[in-house]
Amino acid sequence: MDGQNLNMTVRSRGFTLIEVLVSMVLVSMVTLIIALALRISLNAWERGEDEGETAQIYTALPSLLEKQMQAAVRTMSFEGASHSDLPFYSEQNMFSFFTLFSPMGTPWQGLVKIVYKYDEIDQVLEIYENRINVQEDIKEITSDDSPASEIAGVIRFSIRFLTETELKKDFNTRDFYFSDSSFQEKWEERNKDLPAYIELDFALADKKEAQVRKWLIKVGGRI
Repeated sequence: MDGQNLNMTVRSRGFTLIEVLVSMVLVSMVTLIIALALRISLNAWERGEDEGETAQIYTALPSLLEKQMQAAVRTMSFEGASHSDLPFYSEQNMFSFFTLFSPMGTPWQGLVKIVYKYDEIDQVLEIYENRINVQEDIKEITSDDSPASEIAGVIRFSIRFLTETELKKDFNTRDFYFSDSSFQEKWEERNKDLPAYIELDFALADKKEAQVRKWLIKVGGRI
């Protein structure tokens, strides 16, 4: 009896080396599976968040520009002064105009100067808004001015213009999609008229191959 009790005591002292190694391998495998599942979940969440933000920008920017263009103005009369010409022009990577639309509140918000400024190197689109109350408020943006909003990761921002003459020419030929030759790359400040349409080319950086999207936006309209 004493010998049997001794053998049982020896067996109950602990695990064998093989059992310990097997346990460690199992724990490691479970830990690895949990870590991989967590990483996949985080990647999916981050990808979904990025795609959602990108989709919002692709929707919001053209919509904002369309509303601004519908309320674009070329002249304005100020109290105690004759009417003033309000420049509508573009130069390399900059687009400036005046509008009666503001994204806050009702469409009729008073005169606002809008400047879109694109930095190709940093891939940032800056949008400046300057509310005009009196004629003296009309001024150029400076390095001291802060943009109202910024969009990072912009790899393409381009505006082209379609005149009323070219618009009628294309409609006369029943060409719904306006030819590239119809559009102007620049709109001179001395031009007293507004373009009939503007074409926006816009693209954001993406892990996949980014595709430039185009919008045709009418200038002028009812508020």
